Amino acid sequence: MSATMDVLEKIFNSPAQVKLMRLFLYNPNAAFDSGTIQAKTQLGSRVVSRELRRLSAAEFLREKLVTKPSPIRRSRSAKKVKGWFLNPRFLYLEQFKNLLMSCQDFERAAIAKKFARAGRVKLLMISGIFLRSEFSRVDIFLVGDHLRQAVITQAFKAIESNLGKELRYAVFETKDFLYRLSIYDKFVRDILDYPHEKLIDKFGLR
Repeated sequence: MSATMDVLEKIFNSPAQVKLMRLFLYNPNAAFDSGTIQAKTQLGSRVVSRELRRLSAAEFLREKLVTKPSPIRRSRSAKKVKGWFLNPRFLYLEQFKNLLMSCQDFERAAIAKKFARAGRVKLLMISGIFLRSEFSRVDIFLVGDHLRQAVITQAFKAIESNLGKELRYAVFETKDFLYRLSIYDKFVRDILDYPHEKLIDKFGLR
């Protein structure tokens, strides 16, 4: 475990608390019931209940009733259940945004590691949500050969559970990427022209 991760865990009690805080920081206008929070963070009900109590006691979160649709198909019935949302008046909100919405060095390494078995990765870039860039076309861009879709899908799901937010991403085989690059494909050029950071670059792109 890196020194940075160790410090963060001491400050925030547990990785689970970091997950929940990020979920609400990345979705400041949304309210979630406990079931939705469990699904988005991939945490157990007891852990979620404990962390919700802590964050509510700290006034990081506020409670409100939210509408939960019926699980029965074609049913129009819905019920009100307890939900939580980010307290916009939380005293240290900006400080937590700066800390938890930035991609730390150990997280960059963790992202690269998740794709280590995805195939022969030639290019792996982060942008968008990781660099707090609103205009980026994607959050992760992956290029390689003999790519394993199951591994890639699992990697994205794991990263999304840590952030509590769906990622925008693009995956290309090397041949397709080089062709698009050669014809100045707008989508590829936009990705490369907007702020980004290369975690792996075997092309030596400028």
